[in-house]
Amino acid sequence: MQKNDFKSNISKRSIDDNPFYIIGIGSSAGGLKALEEFFDNCSSNTGFAFVIIQHLSPDYKSLMPELLSRHTEMIVKEAKEGDKVEPNHVYLIPGGKNILINKGKLELTKRKPKNQINFSIDIFFNSLAKEQKERAIAIILSGTGSDGTKGAKSIKEVGGTVFVQSPDSSGFDGMPRSAISQGLADYIIPPKEMGHELVEFVSQPQYAYPISPEGYVSNEESLGRILKIIKSYIGYDFFSYKKPTLFRRTAKRINITKCKTVENYIDYLHENPEEKFLLTQEYLIGVTKFFRDSEAFETLEKEIIPDIVSKKTNEQTIKIWTVACSSGEEAYSIAIIIEDYLSKMQLDINYKIFATDLDDRGIDKATKGIYDLSIESEVPSQFLSKYFIKQDNSYRILPKIRRNIIFSKHDILNNPPFNKMDLISCRNMLIYMENNLQLQVLSSIHYALNPHAYLFLGSSENLGMLSKNFEEVSSKWKIYKNIQPERILNIRNKDMWNVEKSKKSRFQIRPQGSSLDDKIAKSINKLLMDEMHAVSICIDENHEIIHATGKLKKYISYPDEGYSNNLLKMLPDELNIPISTSIRKLISGSAETIEKSVKLIKDDKLLQLRLLVCGFNIVSVNSRSYLITIIEEFDRKITEEEKHKELPKIISNTDQVIELKEALNETRENLQSTIEELETSNEEMQATNEELLASNEELQSTNEELQSLNEELHTVNAELQSKNSELAELNSDIENLMTNINVGTIFLDKKFNIRKFTPSIRENFHLQETDVGRSIAHFLGTIGGTDLIEHSRKVINTLQPHFEEVKNSEGKWFLTQIFPYRNIEDSIQGVVINFIEIDKLKKANKEKEKLYLFLEHLTSNNPAVIYIYDMVSQKNIYASANIFESSGYSVDDLQQLGDKVMETIIHPDDLPLIQEHHKKIKNLKDDEELQVEYRILHKNTKDIEWVISSDKVNERNEDGSVKTILGIALYITKIKRITQKLKESEERYRLAISGSKSALWEWKDITKEKAWWSNEFYKLLGYNKKDIKVKFSSFKSLIHPNQRKRFSAKLEAHFADDNEPFEIEIQIKTKTNGYIWFRVNAQVNTDPITSIKTLVGTLTNINGQKEANEKMKELNIELERFAYLASHDLKEPLRTVTSFTKLFKEEYESKFDDTALQYLSFIEKASSRMITLTNDLLIYSQLDDKSLNFQPINLNELLDTILLDIQDDVTRNNAQINIERLPTVVCDSMQIKQLFQNLISNSIKYRTDAQPEIHISYKEKPSAFDFYITDNGIGIDKKYHKKVFEVFKRLHNKEEYEGTGIGLANCKRIVDNHKGNITVKSSIGEGSTFIFTIPKLNIK
Repeated sequence: MQKNDFKSNISKRSIDDNPFYIIGIGSSAGGLKALEEFFDNCSSNTGFAFVIIQHLSPDYKSLMPELLSRHTEMIVKEAKEGDKVEPNHVYLIPGGKNILINKGKLELTKRKPKNQINFSIDIFFNSLAKEQKERAIAIILSGTGSDGTKGAKSIKEVGGTVFVQSPDSSGFDGMPRSAISQGLADYIIPPKEMGHELVEFVSQPQYAYPISPEGYVSNEESLGRILKIIKSYIGYDFFSYKKPTLFRRTAKRINITKCKTVENYIDYLHENPEEKFLLTQEYLIGVTKFFRDSEAFETLEKEIIPDIVSKKTNEQTIKIWTVACSSGEEAYSIAIIIEDYLSKMQLDINYKIFATDLDDRGIDKATKGIYDLSIESEVPSQFLSKYFIKQDNSYRILPKIRRNIIFSKHDILNNPPFNKMDLISCRNMLIYMENNLQLQVLSSIHYALNPHAYLFLGSSENLGMLSKNFEEVSSKWKIYKNIQPERILNIRNKDMWNVEKSKKSRFQIRPQGSSLDDKIAKSINKLLMDEMHAVSICIDENHEIIHATGKLKKYISYPDEGYSNNLLKMLPDELNIPISTSIRKLISGSAETIEKSVKLIKDDKLLQLRLLVCGFNIVSVNSRSYLITIIEEFDRKITEEEKHKELPKIISNTDQVIELKEALNETRENLQSTIEELETSNEEMQATNEELLASNEELQSTNEELQSLNEELHTVNAELQSKNSELAELNSDIENLMTNINVGTIFLDKKFNIRKFTPSIRENFHLQETDVGRSIAHFLGTIGGTDLIEHSRKVINTLQPHFEEVKNSEGKWFLTQIFPYRNIEDSIQGVVINFIEIDKLKKANKEKEKLYLFLEHLTSNNPAVIYIYDMVSQKNIYASANIFESSGYSVDDLQQLGDKVMETIIHPDDLPLIQEHHKKIKNLKDDEELQVEYRILHKNTKDIEWVISSDKVNERNEDGSVKTILGIALYITKIKRITQKLKESEERYRLAISGSKSALWEWKDITKEKAWWSNEFYKLLGYNKKDIKVKFSSFKSLIHPNQRKRFSAKLEAHFADDNEPFEIEIQIKTKTNGYIWFRVNAQVNTDPITSIKTLVGTLTNINGQKEANEKMKELNIELERFAYLASHDLKEPLRTVTSFTKLFKEEYESKFDDTALQYLSFIEKASSRMITLTNDLLIYSQLDDKSLNFQPINLNELLDTILLDIQDDVTRNNAQINIERLPTVVCDSMQIKQLFQNLISNSIKYRTDAQPEIHISYKEKPSAFDFYITDNGIGIDKKYHKKVFEVFKRLHNKEEYEGTGIGLANCKRIVDNHKGNITVKSSIGEGSTFIFTIPKLNIK
């Protein structure tokens, strides 16, 4: 096994055995282009299923299925309720619905009303995370807003993967930037690259296969090295976190960075500082939301908070600690329910919430208290309106809530806990830690709680060993009361609570330790700042203070109410104006650094300040930042005279006032130009002002709906652009049709001027492109002449088309057609003249006349009688012969019978049938035929003769009723007799087939679709004749998709060589039981006359037999698993027995007599034999054919390795081993090595007193190699030649030869795995020759 390689510990099983991946794709405005790029560059046979969620309007039908189908060969369909998700399918969200996935099926729910924001992408991503866990993959494409971010968090929480479209390739970058800003993106790439990266990511072994339990142990060292790097560089200690979680998340980063081994990844970690932070983010995915588990918060609101408040007076403070607060949602949720309760009860009690986390980014976001619009689906509406302030596209927590919460970075493992807490919330953190670490954390929390205080854990967490100290309040939501306080905390590690003196940023790129140069630079910077009386402030694009150095308090003042981190709100106007104008100039790009002089009066002093403002980029922060430096050049006291006289002058001469004057002058001119317009429209504006104010609220309420509609319009616009492209293609099609149609056409306007013509017209008119606009009268042509204009004029006047057959000067016949030309408004604007060549048709008419003569001859000599029957007179008005002549009736006889012909000649029982037949004919359609079979009585013998008549409508009256019918009558008496015999024969065969649970089927012509299925065929499959069309393709469609290719290939082989009967076992889909197993037998038959090949076969239900076989396989697997577990679990107690026996013997050997020592020897030997037996049994259970790795192996090199392994045994027994030059074979090297080693070791073990001699050779055959291992040992009796390969078969007792009786069973299993055979030739005292066969294989 290669050291430090995750791949070597991956379970050996095929990717195809895994469930397929379901990829969620979220897009909004501009998403169509991104989706087209994605599917254009994504294979159609990935084996994935894609579910696309877009923001669609419910008011129109989406064209997305049609549009996307042009960019992929996968099946693209609109999702329906209960659709089972299948590989290589693309499912689209329907309009007006939200979509979820549950147990592999899609569920549709009604979306929210139009006046409410609907986060359809978040909804699906959340369900995908629950369904797929760490296999969940989400893709976020172009779109506005933040939909998809919350869902992506859920996917990251379960270890899933998120692909995000790069913002620069997005038509609308709101959704991508929202996901990126939250640190959720694993890949940030254009859509055209996503398909390749997606397949490559899933195909990586670390992702496609789970690491086996044995792999956790062998890779502990590698993971430890990675965690050590993280700890030394960033300072976070993950050594006691659960290893399976760390393994999965590390393996994911290995895939993303495309490292082949963990050693490569460790090198990559050293070389790329940013990767250390990305891996840390992967470990620290902090997923939370407001009021997570709403029922749990109801319990807090109704039971816990009232109890805590009831124990407090107005002078006391409620103290709450939220551990692992992430981005603050849970801390704010608890604060809201406390504030709401105190408000309802009109209590004036202070509360303070300490919210801590290890993640700097989460703390930063929580501190700001700003969240996107998606919290509308989490926060109850009564709380949202009461405790949040809506600002543009976000919500800010109310200041009175914010000032009661202290957010701080805190490591509960390494920093001391808070104390005297009334409630501690620590939810979904312990589940990532190992048991010892959980106990440490819970001990710290227990120490921090007041007596009878409460602990709030996650629903999957428990108290473990500390449960005796708590009383359970809610078992479902894991809420406990502290009933046994602990005021002493056992600190086992003296370094456990080392308090950091300086706060480290998680996003620093340099290592933790500071170099001497860094310290000197910091000292110099501080000295310069102090000496120059400078202050530096770093702010973000929203003017929020990120960092400040120097005596900033000198220039700012805090607001009297509330709290704000906004610099501009805390500065005086003298600094506010120049700084804000400078930042605007930097944003416009007019300068890189702006320097200004500012005078400021502070505490009766005049300060001369130099102001520097420049852009500033911070690593790992996406938004732009600005650095503001204030340098105090001098200060002096102002005189009383300056206070009253010079002060306005000073202010008026400042640069910022000059700037403001310039801006005011510029705007004054603009305002002056609009004053007149405003004055003229003032009265009208005043009249409508009240109406506008009244509708203002309505407009605001529909603003979000309009934004949503805007996204939908972008989607519709993209679809319309696609339709415009189709229209252009259609115009091209018409142009091509005009060019390539083989009909000469001229378009004339009302004045008979040429508007357009097809190229084929040149056969009769020599027209050029320049002739468009000229009168047709200028061109006589070869046909038509001046009559063409006259006919055209007549068509325009009468609006009746004109048809005429004419011959041109070359003797060719044409059909001239003249039609009115109607425009889109149904107005006549000219004529369209077609010249259709009918020369061939004319010739065909002549041939038709000849054919008529032939048919006349044919009818007169046909055994069938052709007749025309008049429905009114009820007589034949034409008959090719006397139909009743064969029954002994002449024409005279028929005339004599008159009206009694029917009742005399036709069998009495068939007269009603004939009468019913005539009634049906009256309702017959022109394209229908009607047949009737009836019996005729012979005039003389009264024997029965069978006749069949086939009738169809020949003529109709003006009212549409049938006038005459055309019929054919034929005597079928002989056919009837033959048919009866066939029916009897078929019935016998049917009974035989039905008794064997089989059915018949026939493919009548293998070049066509026509087929026949017996009734038993329908019964076996459970269908009726309406469910499925009788076509061979319908039969093939019922075959399991994975077996159709094999079925078709075998069928083709049978067509090529029909000497070998066709037989195959396949799964066929039945109506009620799904796919079950059938055996299909068939034989092709070629008609000697027509050469048409017909395939006739049977279908037999073998599902019961297959299920029995599968049951047997499962039992064998269970037996193997039992053998493995039994032998594996026996090892540990056996080792314990052996170890303690050895210690016991060493400690007390001198105190025992010989008998006691002999008993101990028996125990040692028995334990040793048992360990050998369990090892052999373990090897036997692991020798299956599922983990084979066939590769070309040089057996000479393999045997050299074996001889080195058994060198001690060979030397000790003085064995002589002769090996011929062996071939290279394709096999599993590990199993073949074990095979040779077992056989050689047995030859040495079962030796005589003579020197062991072993000879190894082989013979090559066309399809295999035979290997021979011959020795001069004790030999084997012939009656045991087969039994020696059975498990636990020993021919000698343990005193004669050691062993377990499993070695040769292992050899046989190895050879069986290679589809070979093993035998032995031996006699007692004459040595043994073991012969085994390894088939030849080719590795492509």
